Amino acid sequence: MLRDMTCLGYFSTEAGWKYIGYIGNLPNIWDGVPQEVMDRYYEGNLIEGHEESIAMF
Repeated sequence: MLRDMTCLGYFSTEAGWKYIGYIGNLPNIWDGVPQEVMDRYYEGNLIEGHEESIAMF
């Protein structure tokens, strides 16, 4: 328990963030769903029996 609390304390500091390479809460680039996924699920190649789960899209 003491080891866990020590690690928690260290990795909550700026020095701990630098050690693990944390760069903060930055937005990422969303390119959307990959084309191969779109082809598989939205162009008639649905998995049989799961049509109703995709109907909401």
